[in-house]
Amino acid sequence: MLRAIQQYQQSRGQKGAILVLAAAAMALFLGCSGLAVDIGNIYVHKARLQNAADAAVIAGGYKYGAQESQSDAKTQIQSYLNSNTNVSTLATNTIFTTKSTNSTKITLTVNETVPLYFLKLLSDKDAVTLEVKSAALCNKARTGTIGGIFDYTFLGGYSKVTPQTKSPNALLLDTDNLTISGK
Repeated sequence: MLRAIQQYQQSRGQKGAILVLAAAAMALFLGCSGLAVDIGNIYVHKARLQNAADAAVIAGGYKYGAQESQSDAKTQIQSYLNSNTNVSTLATNTIFTTKSTNSTKITLTVNETVPLYFLKLLSDKDAVTLEVKSAALCNKARTGTIGGIFDYTFLGGYSKVTPQTKSPNALLLDTDNLTISGK
């Protein structure tokens, strides 16, 4: 009987320990979840911003190749950025660099501020600024008419079997100056 009383008194000091461990584990779990949410949000914003910048610089390059007007190309770039992002206040910088008499490189830098939800509890920042860059090398238009948009696009899913491909659904690109075929 004395032994049972001693065991009971020793075990009384351990009561509630699981509560402390569970609270610590819960705080760690919530911290990791918050980190995952913020990092995932940043990743999604950066991927969408990069896609929008790529589309905008390609459209601007196409416009510049057709008209050789930097202001028209910048307007086209801004139009594509506005169409492909949900952010109305993007900081942009567009640089035109002449590479040769027939080609100009357009470099676009876009910045977006993304709010933080959980990481702001751990740092003094409420938001993080993302920066993406995209570039296009555009050539002056050939004499005569400029080609359509499909002169610059790879098309897949071609269903006609040709002697060059020997199989359906091959990747084909065919323009006046270039023919590419492959699987």
